[in-house]
Amino acid sequence: MEVLLDTSFILSCVREKVDFTLADEYGKLLLAREVIQELEKLASSKRPDSNLATLALKIIDCNKEKFRIIELENEDVDSGIIEYARAKKTIVATMDARIKKFVRKKLVLRARKTLWLEY
Repeated sequence: MEVLLDTSFILSCVREKVDFTLADEYGKLLLAREVIQELEKLASSKRPDSNLATLALKIIDCNKEKFRIIELENEDVDSGIIEYARAKKTIVATMDARIKKFVRKKLVLRARKTLWLEY
């Protein structure tokens, strides 16, 4: 099984001080290049989450052996994640309500500290 990480999941984990790389307990971690680009764009902005995105990128860099980088074939990142998950029957780690609505297997952060697999 594989677990595709979404930007919302990564940022929520960093905000709550939960190690998002622990999602590898559910399968090989996948990270879309487009998600990395979203984090880089956020990190270079003046938004309040910019520090979270910067830390997330450092965590990804320090644990790069845990991730397989993929390309989504859709300009809209959320739609690309949904399409990939449906085609490959992948677990999606997300906090995004739209994505959760359209994918079958979801890994979420519950009670701000626990990774939880939902069907």
